[in-house]
Amino acid sequence: MKARTPKKARSWTSRGLFFVLLGISCAQADPPPRPPIGTAPRSIIPADQPALGKTWPPPKDEQVPPGTEKIVLFTREPVGKTGEWDFIAGAWEFIPSRPAQGVVKRAEFAHSSWSADPLLDDCHRDLLPFVRLQVDKRPGDYTVNVYRIDYTTWDISVLAESKPAPFTGLGAGADNIYVDSSDGMLVMNRYTGRIDTPSVPCKVLEQVSKTAWLVRRTDGDHGALLFDPSTNRFGSQFDLTESDHERNRCYLLSPSRRFLVSVLDPVENATGFPREEDTPVKIYDLITGEVHEYKVRTFIKNGRGVRFILPYFTCWFSGPDELRFQSGLPDRFRKPAGVAVTESTFELKTGSRTERKVDRLREDKSAQPPRYRPSYLTAIDDVTDEDQDLAAAFLKYKGIKWKRERDWSKARVAYNTKGTRFFLRILSGNLEGSFFLGDLEKGDLLEIPVPRDLKDDNAMNIIWVRN
Repeated sequence: MKARTPKKARSWTSRGLFFVLLGISCAQADPPPRPPIGTAPRSIIPADQPALGKTWPPPKDEQVPPGTEKIVLFTREPVGKTGEWDFIAGAWEFIPSRPAQGVVKRAEFAHSSWSADPLLDDCHRDLLPFVRLQVDKRPGDYTVNVYRIDYTTWDISVLAESKPAPFTGLGAGADNIYVDSSDGMLVMNRYTGRIDTPSVPCKVLEQVSKTAWLVRRTDGDHGALLFDPSTNRFGSQFDLTESDHERNRCYLLSPSRRFLVSVLDPVENATGFPREEDTPVKIYDLITGEVHEYKVRTFIKNGRGVRFILPYFTCWFSGPDELRFQSGLPDRFRKPAGVAVTESTFELKTGSRTERKVDRLREDKSAQPPRYRPSYLTAIDDVTDEDQDLAAAFLKYKGIKWKRERDWSKARVAYNTKGTRFFLRILSGNLEGSFFLGDLEKGDLLEIPVPRDLKDDNAMNIIWVRN
């Protein structure tokens, strides 16, 4: 079946608006009418259905070369009649190097109340072909399908079908993708799709680092272990109580992989802030099984969206088994920060502890680098590195007024790996329903006609891929 092709794009290549209108219409049905206000739609999503419906792969002579950037839109297209709740999850693509082709439909997965999304996040760029879709099972419940997509040929394989929720991606290593299921962690082979239980049945508690996950056994013995996803191997078991894990604020693993550090919440209630408090720090020796506890004096205050925060506190490993803490206490006589900082050094093998005063807190080097921002946007008011703010500033620079709501759910934006180009879908306001492709390096902006099937899609997920 031939792919559907919408209208060609409008392009702005200067500060003024230059419209290029091309009349290639979409041969697509109008979206279903909305039910009357106050009337709950009746779900007609089938309980039993194939995991994969139709596909519209590009002919071989129209496939783009390897390494070409694409934008993939995972959609939820309304197909129900008036008073009915029914959608089809689909996948469309837009190729920036072929803008005249427009947004093209490539697949329909299954009827669903959701759109598909990558099984793993953008940190696993090489695993974006693995896609997860929630499918309605009964009211309030769903199952999960997992697909593997070749974004060049649009060949789609169903790797898992009707799996119990949640079945979400945890991470990957070697040939495996690790999945969180209702029964704990599962191991899925990325090439064959085979799903197995790990050698030690467990559930993941925390991803301490890329090569160290904290897990708890689920086979009757509730001991804790460290798991290395890169080798699919478990470390020594140790005792970690449920209460200590629930109180945990952060975990750190020493470079030698011998000591696991757990910083606990200083208090169990959330009243009487701000104030000074002792924060417990537990050190687990993964070789001897010993557990040691220290106290660090900290300052706590009310948080926004959380019970409380430690605003002047940081910790890190400065050597294979050398742990450092910095904790600040308010000091109205101290300038400029008004905080007196104490640095504690722990030699974990010997248990020794030393303290000294330092001028300021150590800079957090774990933060993500700032997003690419061209110099010509510095004159735009309120521009930040936030995804939508940067896209909105660029539209303003190009002379396009977007009366944007502060509710971020009213727009979708995705950037390429370099952060120099973005694809924006606007869901409300004066530009409702618009697609924009922005190039921050070249200063070019392209408005892309929206296919009729997607005009009412408010659950779209957008990713950039290289095929």
